[in-house]
Amino acid sequence: MESLFHSGKSLTLSVIYIYAIEAKKDFLTKVLKRPTAEPEDVIKIDSWEDVLGLVDIAVKTYCEPGKFRGGMRKVGEHAPAIQAWMGLFPSTSFSSTLCSGIKMVLDVCIPSD
Repeated sequence: MESLFHSGKSLTLSVIYIYAIEAKKDFLTKVLKRPTAEPEDVIKIDSWEDVLGLVDIAVKTYCEPGKFRGGMRKVGEHAPAIQAWMGLFPSTSFSSTLCSGIKMVLDVCIPSD
């Protein structure tokens, strides 16, 4: 496309049209060359039982606490006690900001029923 503006040719409608057609062909070849999903990345589902099996696997994976999730759950179990102790910190500009951030994290960690 750069040659269109620096070639010194007069920009007639036919020249612009020819460049537009070439640009469209280049675009389509680049789009069609995009990588697609590999067959092993696609999960084949034949029945509703397959869907329910995948949901069960996802639930089991989610419920297995890793180090981070397990730690956050333990913090969440003790969050009310920690929040009560947070009220004992002096209220300076730095500690109030720090305590507010910790309280927000604790609110997120509290398990919902």
